[in-house]
Amino acid sequence: MLTPALVGVLTMIPVLGAISDPTPTANPNPRTTSQGVRLIADISDRALYVLDGGGQHGFPAGFGDTTPLGQFAISSKIKDPLYENPKTGAVFPGALGPWFFGFKNSPEGYYGIHAGDIDAPSDGCIRLREADVMAIAPLISPGTPIEIRP
Repeated sequence: MLTPALVGVLTMIPVLGAISDPTPTANPNPRTTSQGVRLIADISDRALYVLDGGGQHGFPAGFGDTTPLGQFAISSKIKDPLYENPKTGAVFPGALGPWFFGFKNSPEGYYGIHAGDIDAPSDGCIRLREADVMAIAPLISPGTPIEIRP
């Protein structure tokens, strides 16, 4: 889960810090972005499924107790997000992996998909292995629907 901040594009809750990128990318590779792609995150399966014209592809995923359930859409796609500790101001490039795909912005925080330890509980974000984030990045763009199931 992430919370809005003035210091960057995004700020994570105090446990995780903030991420920012001076150049958010709406669609960095339009030739490989597929129309009709949708995502299903299944917490009980511990998986993220990418459904496109070519079928279904599953990736192991990590979730947290506060991962929101329901229907959302990818709202942001940020290449090389920076993580900034809100307490110390220390910046950690690469801490969230090569991409951040935001899907829910609310008063409680901002949630997204990013690289991380899929075995450790998250603070609400969906974590994938870095190689899997790279594999899905060309398929996802703002507007891509995501359904999160219990």
